[in-house]
Amino acid sequence: MPRSIVDQTDKRLLKVLRTNGRITNADLADKVALSQSPCLRRVKRLETEGVIRGYGAQLDLKKMGWDITAFVHINSEKHRKADAVRFEETLAAIPRVVSCYALAGPWDLMLHVVAKDIEDYYDLVQVLGGLEFVKDIESTIVIGEIKPDKGVPIV
Repeated sequence: MPRSIVDQTDKRLLKVLRTNGRITNADLADKVALSQSPCLRRVKRLETEGVIRGYGAQLDLKKMGWDITAFVHINSEKHRKADAVRFEETLAAIPRVVSCYALAGPWDLMLHVVAKDIEDYYDLVQVLGGLEFVKDIESTIVIGEIKPDKGVPIV
């Protein structure tokens, strides 16, 4: 099992940053009981080492006009590397595909998608199903969010 490069002080920093990525270094240092210089050095190291991959705003999908959230499972026609690369490039060009995961199990891929309404969703599924490397497609529409994504656990 890979050893974590994150110690307890780093975890305290990450917990604060996850809830408020816009916090000043002075306030962050105060919250985690560090002086400002070591606090800034730690944050920069976590960024450089890729533990912190970026900062961003959490958006309300409905207020942004995305009324449909769904998960689309796909089996591919072929399992060649070149086909996978082309498929990834195609998905990258479809903004309504929020994320995509390669799976072990009955499906090859799972896509998290959004759509403006049911007609927009239907159009998206038609586009995905029409891609040359897609063999089977099955989707599940989200009817409610029980536990929103708050990021990976920091324990």
